[in-house]
Order: sequence, then C-alpha cells, then structure tokens
Amino acid sequence: NYCAVCHGVALNANAAVPDLRNLPMICYDNWDGVVRDGMMQKAGMVGLGEVRTKEETEAIYAYVIDAAYRAREEAEENAWNSIKSCVYRGVTGFADFMDRFN
Repeated sequence: NYCAVCHGVALNANAAVPDLRNLPMICYDNWDGVVRDGMMQKAGMVGLGEVRTKEETEAIYAYVIDAAYRAREEAEENAWNSIKSCVYRGVTGFADFMDRFN
C-alpha cells in the first residue's frame, strides 16, 4: 500500500521518485536506514518502521532486488536484440548492394 503510492505498481514509478530497480548500491546497503528509519526523510522517503515489521521490509527488499535483476536482464536482452538486428540489417543491406553487381 505505502510503496506503490510513490514508487508505482510493480515499481513503475514516474521520474519524480527514484526507480527502486536502479538505485546506487549504497541505497540497497542501507535499506533499513532508508526504509525503516527514515534516513531519507528530507528527500521525501519517510521511515516505515512504525507501520511495517522487519520481516515485511525484508520482503519488500527481496521484491525490489528481484525486480532489479529482472529489469537488468530485460535491458540486456533488449540491447542484444538491437545488436543482432543491426548486424542483420547490415548483412542483408550488403548482400542487396552486392546483388546489384551480379
């Protein structure tokens, strides 16, 4: 309930808040400080320690980390597909060019 208001359903946030799938490592390393204790309260991230148990915030952390890995895998797959498409267009373009001389 609390997270989706700012960070979006399935972590699809707008540009106004950090994308939890792509945070600097220091944020993940200080998860409890940020999420439970309100370390980033001045930036708008209130602490949830009084409304969420340690187990719940650990489950949220696991969800975020899993989503981060999935997003990176998807980005890598998209990049690889773009490279393959570019190579294919180059090869077929060259073949078409060479056909003009046959």
